[in-house]
Amino acid sequence: MGEGLGAPRPVARFFHGSDLQTLPELSTPPKINLAAIDVRRILKTCKNNDRMVLQRHYLEGFKVQEIAQEQGWTETAVRIRLLRARRTVGKRLGRKYPEPGATKAAALAEAAAVAA
Repeated sequence: MGEGLGAPRPVARFFHGSDLQTLPELSTPPKINLAAIDVRRILKTCKNNDRMVLQRHYLEGFKVQEIAQEQGWTETAVRIRLLRARRTVGKRLGRKYPEPGATKAAALAEAAAVAA
C-alpha cells in the first residue's frame, strides 16, 4: 500500500461492529520550554566571562577543573566567578543574599525583619 509522504500514518485500530477502522496520527504542536527561554534571556544579560562559566558548568556539564584548564585560570578563580555570577543572576531575579562577612545570626535577624 503506497502511502505518500504527507499521508497520515495509522497508529491504532479498533473494531466498530464488523468493520476495521484506522485512526490517523494526530499532530500536536511542539511544547515550548519556557524555562529554557528564561535561562537564555538571563544569560544574555550577564558579562561575557560570567555567561561562559555559567553556561559551561551548568548547561554543558563541564567540571570546574576543565573550565580552569580551558581558560588558563585557577580552579579557585572559576569557583569564585561561578559564585559571583550566581549572585548577580539571583539579584536580577529578586533574591536577597546576605552581605559578605555577615554572621549567620545577623542574616537570620534581617530575614525575620523582612518577613515581619
